[in-house]
Parts: sequence; structure tokens; C-alpha cells
Amino acid sequence: MISRTSGLLGRLAGLVVLSGALISAGPAFGQGATDQTTTDQTAQNSTAQPASENTLQEVVVTAERRAENIQTTPISVIAVSGADLQAQSVNTFEGLQQIAPDLTIQSESGTGSVLINIRGIGVEPIGADAVAGVVVVRDGVVNNNTGFGMNMPFYDMADVEVLRGPQGTFQGDNSTGGAIVINSQDPNFRGYNGYANFKVATYSDQELQGAVNLPVTDTLAMRLAFNEEQRGSFFYDEGSAQYGPSEGGPFLVNQNNSGCPSLIPPTGAPGTSLFNSPLGFCGTSAASRKTGQDPGNVNNKDMRLGLLWKPSDNFQMLTKAEIDDQDTDGQPAQPNINTFAPLAKGLPCPADHGTAPNCTEEFFSGYSGSPYVLNSEAPQEYNEDIEMFSEELRYTFSGGTVARLLLADTEIGDDQLASASNDSIDVQTPSPTTYPITSNEDTSTFKEHGYNAELDFISPTNRKLSWVAGASWTYTANQFASFDPDTDPNSGYSPSDLGVIQWVDGETIYAKDEGIFGQTTWQMTQTLQFQIGAHVGWDVDTGFGALAIGLGSQSNGQPIATPGGNLGPLIFLALGGYDHDLVEAGDNAVLSGKVGFNWQPVQNEYFYVFWARGYKPGLGNLGLVPPTGKETVDDTEAGWKGTYFAGHLQTQLGGYYMNYYDLQESIFNPYNVAGTADSNIAYSSVSGLEGSLQTRVGGLGFNLSASLNRSILGRTVTAATYAFPASFGKTNQCTAATGPPEVNGVFTNPGTNCTDYTGAYTGTSYMVTLSGESLPYSPRFQSNASLQYAFPIGGSMALTPRLTYSYIGVSYASLFQINYYKLPAHGLLNAYLDWTAGPWTATLFATNAADKLYITNIGNTDEYYGDPRQLGLQVNRTF
Repeated sequence: MISRTSGLLGRLAGLVVLSGALISAGPAFGQGATDQTTTDQTAQNSTAQPASENTLQEVVVTAERRAENIQTTPISVIAVSGADLQAQSVNTFEGLQQIAPDLTIQSESGTGSVLINIRGIGVEPIGADAVAGVVVVRDGVVNNNTGFGMNMPFYDMADVEVLRGPQGTFQGDNSTGGAIVINSQDPNFRGYNGYANFKVATYSDQELQGAVNLPVTDTLAMRLAFNEEQRGSFFYDEGSAQYGPSEGGPFLVNQNNSGCPSLIPPTGAPGTSLFNSPLGFCGTSAASRKTGQDPGNVNNKDMRLGLLWKPSDNFQMLTKAEIDDQDTDGQPAQPNINTFAPLAKGLPCPADHGTAPNCTEEFFSGYSGSPYVLNSEAPQEYNEDIEMFSEELRYTFSGGTVARLLLADTEIGDDQLASASNDSIDVQTPSPTTYPITSNEDTSTFKEHGYNAELDFISPTNRKLSWVAGASWTYTANQFASFDPDTDPNSGYSPSDLGVIQWVDGETIYAKDEGIFGQTTWQMTQTLQFQIGAHVGWDVDTGFGALAIGLGSQSNGQPIATPGGNLGPLIFLALGGYDHDLVEAGDNAVLSGKVGFNWQPVQNEYFYVFWARGYKPGLGNLGLVPPTGKETVDDTEAGWKGTYFAGHLQTQLGGYYMNYYDLQESIFNPYNVAGTADSNIAYSSVSGLEGSLQTRVGGLGFNLSASLNRSILGRTVTAATYAFPASFGKTNQCTAATGPPEVNGVFTNPGTNCTDYTGAYTGTSYMVTLSGESLPYSPRFQSNASLQYAFPIGGSMALTPRLTYSYIGVSYASLFQINYYKLPAHGLLNAYLDWTAGPWTATLFATNAADKLYITNIGNTDEYYGDPRQLGLQVNRTF
């Protein structure tokens, strides 16, 4: 931590010096200026002061570079204040989908990354050269990669804004689905203030967070925010609690089982032990405490420092520095019980599922049969360190135009050790010395260093023509390295069976994005506006590195060294790969933007209609196949927003139709399986409706939001990889030159140098044509609702019960709409009881109160479960 902190402070000092020249020159632009510069705190607070305590507060958003009332912002946007995020226990990205319909967020298979989709657009497989379709902007700093660095917890937040639909004008590329804008609280000049929040909950969950705001001088304010949380896993891992050649031991709960004998679930009744009770623990003494690994646990430490310097009314400088450290024993996953992989010889079927190899369902041999009981074959670990530094300068000219300059520096580091969870070979007895289990562990590292700069000029809005103009520049270096033995999980590590061996050694992707943009609003009449915006972008992705793919088998009983480390006895037969000096993909002068009309016939009725375009850059595909072309989305929308009954009711309703061109998806290439990577699907479409309402009357508050989405996949040809025999996916399609021998026209040998995917020799084709399916992670219906009522109990005290409910419909984690990839519909109910007394708030809560079992994502042979019921108490004190 010392080296990371010293590096951050060094960059902090460097950028402060760089901005010093701008500071000294700033006031010279307009010494006679008297207009008040809009501070970030005013712009970022999602709620202003209400007209009365019995009406809805005015929600302010910054989606288009200026602070605007959400009811007169002509886009589909959901904004949630930091206070509401905390009140609803939404402290991570995944929690946002419970409050914003048409948004889905999944943890990527076995990593700390997330997949974000809005209206079914945005998903991309995690990879060094992949880019996002939903851009994330945190305190003005853009994160364009696919999910890394997204797991920073929400603490001391001003608000979070979910912008639905392509944001091609202000965000440029990587925003075909939309954008998520996260704003933390800024320092302020309101004196000594802040808050402290403590939470304790089941599963040994303890969290402490808070913020202290200090007015250092009349012109300098400082805010220090922090967050620390430790929580045990929602899962119990048998693999780390017992010895065995196929387990991650030697980790024992208690060697003599005297301290906590029920901690290991009894055979035939997994998941019934006290350890898996709602309390989430079994004992506290050293003799009974569980040791070893705990996949899914939480250990977060986060800190943010903000400085606001305002030497005059027309100039301010805002500096933020943040350090986030997240450690966990890996991401828990269960085997997909719908797996199509055939069982190897000698492995039995699960109980009551037939006789091998003709099983009605094919579990992994080590599968516990209980959703929250794991049996990981080897230790896991995932660590992520994030450092962010940003500096924003604002200067207001005498005419009211604001100049804004943002500079940022971000570093993200991910280290992962993973294994095929629940894959212990209990029915086999390989020697742990000759066949070490660690040979099946995957290792990967991801390092990102990014720089951002943006310059904006923002005009006042009290004129017939108002405008925003700017330029942006980002440069990111992503370094990615991995070693993936990917041994056949059903092989039992037999010397006669082969497993795929792959490593990426030092892959580095340099991404540079540049853009110029502007938007003009013309007040044509007192009630009618015309709006036009445009963005021209240039991007270049350059890749360097090497990849090797081959077959490995056990041999000689002696360990050998490889780029992934000492992997035990393996021999390596290269099947394909690349070693390149330069692979480049890019798009020049890509135009995106928006044209629309806004009509406000009366003060509290607002209508808008527009056409907008967004795009996502092409990909270099790690040099394996030709680069993938960019994708574009043309979006036509119309919406209506209204405020009624003296501010007691607000409504929003909108509809959209999007033409989706050249969708980037992972398509199997039978003639170059090593090069199976993103390709373009010519045309798809997405359409739908989104609506919401909010009301408050006295102590009663009610919110309701819903979305109806229909996505239609265009025609594409790929392979049903889920149905491949174990030997498939390792060699290319047989051709006339490489095909195996035939006897009397009959295919007699599967061959060792090729595979028949298309049926050219066997007559059995694994290639399929897809058309009309829904896009991945695109549920047809989503909704959420909240209901609360405040009961005054004398003086400044009140008792407020609250209920929230969210529903996400059926979706699929793949282009293939089959049960193997199905994410069933689920609804989640959360219950809260607040006691407030002046600055104190105490909340009893039950998240997932009905203890609903649901699947959040499916990847490869694994499926991931959502959090079970958690009970707790949260105490908050403001000052």
C-alpha cells in the first residue's frame, strides 16, 4: 500500500503543479466578472430543497454537462440520490438493476468484472481488447473497458444517473446502450459537516463508512470519505474444509470436530448445518473457527480525498484522489446442471439420475447438490486495486459562459487465481503428488493505466441560443496475461486424457480516443425548442503480445516450468497461436449525435422527440483474425414528463425503436478455432416502452418504474459449442488438404489435426443459423416499486416502514435461447424499518426478505447465484 500511495501522491503533486499555471492565469480572463460559478456540489446533488416536506423534491441531473431539472431533460434517465442508495442498501453496481428498469448487470464468469446492459445493448466478453457498450463515468472520469474497475463500492455519493439509449453526443464511442454517471459528494463551504454510518448484518457482515467536511479557509474546503467492509461468504466451501487429493486443503474447520461438529454438512443433507443458518457462523473460538478459503467473502478498504479551492466567485478548482482495495477468496460458482458435456468413463450419475453414461442430468462429480454449498477443487483468489486522481477547473466569464477543464489519471490492477469450482474428482484417486490439483488452476493479471482530458465551454441558458462545445482525449494501456490449463474436468487427470493448454503472455492493448462535440438548443418559440448535437470521434487500438494454444498431458511424473509457473507434469503440443509485433484496429472521423424537438405547452408538461446515433469502435481481436468492424445504433425516441397536484405527483413515459447495425458478438469460426472472437452481425432491432411515477402526500411515498423491451437478433451462423464432444474446439475444420482418410466414402478417423464441425465428412453438422432470438441479457419485462409511510411519534422522531420490490424477467446469457443459458425470472423483496430522531437514523433491514433463490449469470460450465436473505441493522448519524 505504501508504494501505491506514494505513486498516487506523486501524480497528485505533478498535476497540481500542471494546473497551477492555469490557476494563476484563470482570473485574468475576466477580472470584472460577477456571475457566480456553478459549483459541482450544486450540479451533482440529485435533489435540491423541496418546496415543502410533503411534496417531491426537484431532481437535478448533469447528463448533458449542465445542471438540469430531470423533468425538463429530453432523455430517458433514472437518477437516484446518494441518500436513497444508502437507504435501499444499494452499494454496488449489481444493486442498480433493482432501481432502474431496462438495466441489467451481471458479474462476469469467475472475475471481479461486470457486464452492463441497457435495453439489451452493451454486453461484451471480458478481454484485453474488448470495449464496453455502456460507458461508466465516475466523477467525470470515463472508464471504457469492459467491466474492470467497476466494483468500487458506493460511499459518500451525491447521485447515480442511468442514461438509457445511445449517448453519442457527449460520450461519443462506447455508449451504444447508454451511460452510467456516478457522482461522489464534493467538498462544500457549509462548515464542519458529514456523516458516519455503521452496519452489522448476518454472515459476519460489518461495514463502517463516513465522511468529514472541513472548511480549511474561507476559500479552501476539504472532504475525506472512507469505507471499510468485511463480510463472510454467503457460500460454504467443503473443498477448503477437508483434506483430499482433489480438494483445496489441507484446511480443516477443526481436526477433531469437537468445537463445531455440525459445521461440515452431513452426507445426504448438504446445507443443513448451523454454519449455513441465517446467522452465518458456527463459533468464535480458535478451535471451532473455519479456516482456509472462503469464496465470495468481502474485504474492502476505500478512501477518497476531495479539495475544493474557490478563490473568487468566478473560479474554482476541484481535486479528488481515491484509493480502493478489494480482496476476496474468489467468486463462488456452481456447475450448470444442464451441462451437455459427456461424462468420462467411470464417473457415476448424480443420485436418482440414471446410470452412466446415460444420465438424465449430468452434475460434476463433486457437486454438493445444494446451491450455497461449494466444493472447490483448488484455492481461489481475486484482488483488485484502484487508484483514481482527477482535477477539474471551472472559470465563468463575464457573460456567463463557463469553461471547464478535467484532467484524470487512473490505475487498475487485477490479480486472479481461479479453479473449476465444484469439480473435485471424488470418485477418482489420483496421487496428489504425481497429479497436483494446482495444475488445473487458472491465473490471470490485468493492469490498466489510463489518462483522460476534457475541455468544455458551456453557455448560459437564458438566451434564444444556448450551447455546449468541447473536446475529449483518452489514452489507455491495458496489459493482460493469463495461463489457462482448462483440463477436461471429467478426465480425472488420467495420463491418457488431454486438456487444452493456453496462455497469453504480455498482451498489451493501447487504446486512444479523441473527439470533438457540441450541442445547440434554439428556443424557436416560447414553448418549442429545436436541439441538434454532433460528435466526431477518432479511435485507434494497437495490440502487442503473444498467445499460445495447445494440448497438454501428464508425463514422466516430473514438474516443468511454463509461462504460467510450475504446473506439474505436463507436455506441450502446440496447435496454434500468434506472436505479433503490431495488430491495429481503428475508426476515423466517426459521426454520432442527436436531432430533436422539445415542447413545453404549459409549465409542468414536457414532451420530446429525437433521433440519436451511438457507436462502439472495432476490435483488434488479439491479432488472431482480422479486426472486427464498429457497431452503430440509430435510436428514435419520444417521451412525456409531467408534474401534477402542486408537486405531489411526477410521471415519465417514453418509447423507442433502435436499428442495431453490425452488432459485435462472439461467433465460432470452424476454420480458425483459435481465432474465434468477436464478429459483426449485420442487423438487429430493439424497441420498447419505459415509464415511471413518483408521488408523495404527507408521510406516504410511492414510486413505480417499469420497462417493456423487445430485441430481435439478426441472422448469423455459428456453432452449437455447448453440444461439442470433449475433443471438439481444439483443432480447425477439416478440409480437402487436412481431412482424415475415408474408406469407401465413409469417414473412419476423427483425425488428430482437424475436426469436422460442418458435417463435410460425417454428415453431422454442429453449425446452426440463428435469427429472431432476443439479445443476450435482454429481459422482456422489468419493474421496481417502493412504498413507505412515516408515522410521527413525537418531537422530531418518526417511524417509517419501507418496502421495495424489483422484478427481472427471463433472459439468456448467450445468443442460444436454450435452458443451458437461461436466466429465469425472479422478484426480490426488501423490507426496512427506519427510526429517525433529529440527526440519527437507525434501520432494521431484510434484503431478499423472501430468501429467493435466483441465478444472476451463466458462464462456460458455471452458474452464479444471487445473494440470499440478509438481516441487519444500520445506524446513521449526520452532523
